[in-house]
Amino acid sequence: MPAPRNKSNRQGISLPTPRHEDCWAKTKKDAQGREVPGINVRDHCLNVGCVAEALIELLPQQLRDMLPPGAATLAALHDIGKVSPGFQKKCPEWLTRYLLPHGIYEEDHAKVSQSTVRELLGGSRLRDWAAIVGAHHGRLKGSLSPQPQPWEDERRRLAQELIAQFSPLPDRPAEDAVIWFTAGLITVADWTGSDEFYFLQDAT
Repeated sequence: MPAPRNKSNRQGISLPTPRHEDCWAKTKKDAQGREVPGINVRDHCLNVGCVAEALIELLPQQLRDMLPPGAATLAALHDIGKVSPGFQKKCPEWLTRYLLPHGIYEEDHAKVSQSTVRELLGGSRLRDWAAIVGAHHGRLKGSLSPQPQPWEDERRRLAQELIAQFSPLPDRPAEDAVIWFTAGLITVADWTGSDEFYFLQDAT
């Protein structure tokens, strides 16, 4: 695995950027009742991508044919924005293990996911696919200011792993009905993949 990259804080101290494997997606309570990191972002994204694949297989052929190649990949990418300092700092226990440079960071992980996916897609004609990734909690997101590059590198590294696991991203635009049908798939896959009854949220 590649070594973590560094970013300096205002005191000039070099701090390593955590790998995406070290970034939590869900928290759980420990024996003392504290919120601690649970399943990591990669494993949660894999779960949701696999749920999306299973849901697609259950659809009638006519509906299945409406979905773009890469629909399950979009679902898997929904939470890559959690690989970001603004999200990771929400768990105080995680901050006892990893130091973050001083700064103001975007806390809306869905907006960060959308931004990274949009860059991966390339070209404004495909931006609707990124928009529905960002809308997986039910709201469309606006634009995002530039984020720390080392964290973007980690998101892209995770994205490439997920794309390799599932399939390439959509390469052409679609009608609104198809866009929002795919958005629904992403949301339901996330709900199911986040259900602790079916998927353990413990760190592996």
